[in-house]
Amino acid sequence: MLAPEIDLSLNLALGERYKSGTQKVRVISEAWAERNAFCFSCGGPLKSGRNNARVLDFTCVNCHNDFELKSTRGNFSNKLPDGAFSAMMARLSDVSSPDFFFLAYDVTSACVTNFFAVPTYFLDPTVIERRKPLSPDARRAGWVGCNIVMHRIPEVGKVYYVRNGNILQRSAVIETEGVPFLVEQAKRLPYGRTVRSTNRVPHTERSRFMKRVVRTMNQGKVK
Repeated sequence: MLAPEIDLSLNLALGERYKSGTQKVRVISEAWAERNAFCFSCGGPLKSGRNNARVLDFTCVNCHNDFELKSTRGNFSNKLPDGAFSAMMARLSDVSSPDFFFLAYDVTSACVTNFFAVPTYFLDPTVIERRKPLSPDARRAGWVGCNIVMHRIPEVGKVYYVRNGNILQRSAVIETEGVPFLVEQAKRLPYGRTVRSTNRVPHTERSRFMKRVVRTMNQGKVK
């Protein structure tokens, strides 16, 4: 259920049953996001994704936009490990791919310090780093993973909900994702081209619309 206002407090006790630090971070952050996050495109509440989904954590109940949550204790490092490199490359060209949530929290205060979304259309291959294949002795020998290089994500593509411990107004979060605004920001990207936008796109279609706009721009079909 969506909280009336964002609550920075975390329930760290949820992670006590797990030994793995990664698992602790996952369950703590997912529980917080389920209570506090909302869709930046339409403002709708989120529900947990399918349990067997590969890259889906939450779905907006109104516009059905999908989100994947990435979390960490402390601050995000420069490079954030992700899954298979080939799968990520395919994902960047798929307009139906989930958008990203990034959440960082402080263990001492048990509070979220930063929480922001990045629409997938603000990621391009320069943001993804190919890792070296696993050694022949590894269980998954030859597997090639990838890193998300955080400093390469355009600042204009980050939709903040919480920034340095400060909660942004709900209206400000949703307005940031407006079509005219994001089209203007997309023009500033190194791979962007001039594009004409329309205000007639409804809130519930904004994210999917913008994904198609930017993919088209990158393919050189919009001058």
